[in-house]
Amino acid sequence: MFPFPFSFLGAATDVPLELIDNNFAMEFDGQSYVSAGNPTQLQMTGDISVSAWFKTSTNGGALTIVGRGAHYSGGASSWALFRRSANGIAAQLRTSAGYPTAMVNGSYFDGIYHHVAFTREVSSGNLKLYIDGALANTVTGITNDIMNQTQNTYIGADTVPDKHFIGDIDEVAIWNKALALEDVQTIYNATNDNPGKCANLFTGGLKDGLQYWNRMGDN
Repeated sequence: MFPFPFSFLGAATDVPLELIDNNFAMEFDGQSYVSAGNPTQLQMTGDISVSAWFKTSTNGGALTIVGRGAHYSGGASSWALFRRSANGIAAQLRTSAGYPTAMVNGSYFDGIYHHVAFTREVSSGNLKLYIDGALANTVTGITNDIMNQTQNTYIGADTVPDKHFIGDIDEVAIWNKALALEDVQTIYNATNDNPGKCANLFTGGLKDGLQYWNRMGDN
């Protein structure tokens, strides 16, 4: 394990919308991971959004991008975002009713960066999964709260720890609200259309509800 320097945790400051440097990423070798701990800010049971960039060339095997708990592990999880063993992407919640999971198939071991995000909105009952700025899947009818397990939030592994990531992960961010499609597209386009830059999440409607942002030393 290594610590999470260069992270933001707490309330955001409102400054004008801008692009900021995005020159570094977290590199994972199949053994390392980052722990954000289990602060109250990350113990969401209702609305939640998670966003990250990832890159891997590893084919096969489940790889955790970010999550609070271990996916498909009984009562030990709250939510997880991961590359499936079948090389698709999944966002999964743990509720008293089971494991609602939004999935998309695809070969995400191509060695290039992909953006992934999921949102859970209580009022609509929807769990939405976004890949590269587009809505990929929606699971409806999720009315139960996310279970608030005593688990750390880990980047690059689940909390066993297991299912370690191999490759790069960047710009992990967590909100206690459901982002709109336009918000996800803002994050995606700011980086995809502007190499070496990313969206300043403190601005452009992205600061509200922002609880965690790991920039890994970008200035």
